[in-house]
Amino acid sequence: VLTICTNESNQSRTITIHQEGTHSAPIHVNDVSERVFGGKVTNVIEDSIIVNSDVRWTIEGPSWLTATYKNKALTLSGTILEGSGTVYLKVNSAYSGGEVRKETIKIKTVSTDEEITIPVQQLGKDDIVCDKTLVLSDGFVSQFKFGSNVTRFAYGFYTGTPLSNQLTYSVIKEKWGHTEANANVCVAQTSLEPNSDYTLCVIGINGNNYYAALDKIIQHKIHTPSDQNQPRAYINNVVYKDGIWNFDIQVNEYAIGYYLTYEYKNTYSSSNISLQKLWIAHDILYYGVGLYDNEPSSWGIKEQTDVYICTWAMGINGRSHIVDIYDTATGGTKTPVSRAPEVPFWFSDNILHKEKTNKLNIKRK
Repeated sequence: VLTICTNESNQSRTITIHQEGTHSAPIHVNDVSERVFGGKVTNVIEDSIIVNSDVRWTIEGPSWLTATYKNKALTLSGTILEGSGTVYLKVNSAYSGGEVRKETIKIKTVSTDEEITIPVQQLGKDDIVCDKTLVLSDGFVSQFKFGSNVTRFAYGFYTGTPLSNQLTYSVIKEKWGHTEANANVCVAQTSLEPNSDYTLCVIGINGNNYYAALDKIIQHKIHTPSDQNQPRAYINNVVYKDGIWNFDIQVNEYAIGYYLTYEYKNTYSSSNISLQKLWIAHDILYYGVGLYDNEPSSWGIKEQTDVYICTWAMGINGRSHIVDIYDTATGGTKTPVSRAPEVPFWFSDNILHKEKTNKLNIKRK
């Protein structure tokens, strides 16, 4: 109630007012976009759904998916759950159909009519898709998911859009790269021009070494962004002393924070430092590797061998298109020590097969 009075006539008038409240949904998820799953049974978590809820809820979905919530396995058959957390999803049944099968996951509150629907699909037996792609101004790295018949795949890279005569079996067999179809395999390309268009083409190969039909070729379009006015976190004053790599981080005017991590110098057999940037940034983005900080600082890395120190700055509009990396073997003062990598992988040309790790010995000084 609001009362208005006049000074001269001592008259008053009362006005009733009210304030609109905001309606808050009792449950919501981080992302309702379509999830894509491979066609093979795997023990690897393929996707996840982050649920925030103040009420009890249920989750229903296809029988070929298994879920884990708060370290407990469950079928997607309407089990009543509580609280907030992450639902991890993986395939429990191979799919031998030729076409993608599409279904939905439904998350419902027990006491209200709130319902969230998330489309899901499982790849057909000969299918392959680019699952994750990280693009910088001078390169990209892509990861894949595969149908149940795909044991290997071929890949070709083109500036712009390939012509039809570049997508024939003879070209694929003679000029494209070939590698095994594994969830941890990545394909990368470096030394690209900023603000340019490219196409990565891939096709599956089955266990009998037969290629999928040409209409199964996936053409993945890639645009490299600008390298101008980018957030940067520069690595300065690197000195090795008493078993610790000491260094400073200085951000430029476009940066509001940065990710910091490192990789062992003898982890990679390639000397292409542009590839090292892509691999490390890929791990930061998709696997949560590294530490995040929002101010300039001095740091120490407790390692007795040479390392790649890597920063990836963030700006108000998101991640930088440039990753900074410092090779201590080139710019440092420590002689490399013979040491086996702590993560198993193989690395050749523009292919990476690598198990991820979150082990870091970084401390602020």
